[in-house]
Amino acid sequence: MLCYNQICAIAVWRNDLKRCYLKSSVWGTPVLNPNANIQFAPFEDLVLGIGTDNLLRWRDPEIPIWKSVGTGMRLLDILQLSDLSFVGVGLDNNLYWASSLHSQWYLVPGSGSVTRIAIMRSNFAWIFGVGMDCELYYVNILQGFNAQGLRGGFKWYHVPNSGCIIDVLQLPNGYVGGIGRDNKLYYMQNFYSLGWQLAPNFNGAITGLAELSDSTLLGIGMDGSVWRMNSWDTGFPDGNGLTKSCCISAITSAI
Repeated sequence: MLCYNQICAIAVWRNDLKRCYLKSSVWGTPVLNPNANIQFAPFEDLVLGIGTDNLLRWRDPEIPIWKSVGTGMRLLDILQLSDLSFVGVGLDNNLYWASSLHSQWYLVPGSGSVTRIAIMRSNFAWIFGVGMDCELYYVNILQGFNAQGLRGGFKWYHVPNSGCIIDVLQLPNGYVGGIGRDNKLYYMQNFYSLGWQLAPNFNGAITGLAELSDSTLLGIGMDGSVWRMNSWDTGFPDGNGLTKSCCISAITSAI
């Protein structure tokens, strides 16, 4: 955080222009900082985290502070859709939809009951959900959401041989990843695979996992801190921890 005469701004890196900019907020318009001389690997994403109080926070991976965001909606998990709206899992295990983080959350009828969600990155047409039975489910969201729910109606479909997991995501290679109750990372190549396989060389323990747009993985350790994973099949953690990243129960990325 940069401050001058009590006016604070966030320093951000625009990867497309290779220049340093200033923003009064994460949604503000970037303004060129002519005195910038910063060298670090840029990130395209912001990280959204849900705290142990179930309230939403955001941060840049390189800025060591979580900031509160949103309307005070308490969530178990959250994801961003291709239209930049958001779907979250409420404390009642139903899905809710909001057009932005500062907008009202609307119940998605028929969407219970799940604990975690993830999106199919390749076509943004499916949402995965972890059911109360720790099995995996999916729903087609091609028609999109609005304040009345999912257009065309909502129905979860069960994925055979998919238990028992506590979190789910799509891995950078397109595989479906799941975190088991033993806090290990597992994978299946597709919905038709015969159950989960342990990720190669994985020897750590995680409670949550998210992918950034550059395929970097961020994992939540057992202490609630966030760590980088350079590859899904090289163990955890194999990268650096995010400074002052505790204490988070779920994470995702947003643009």
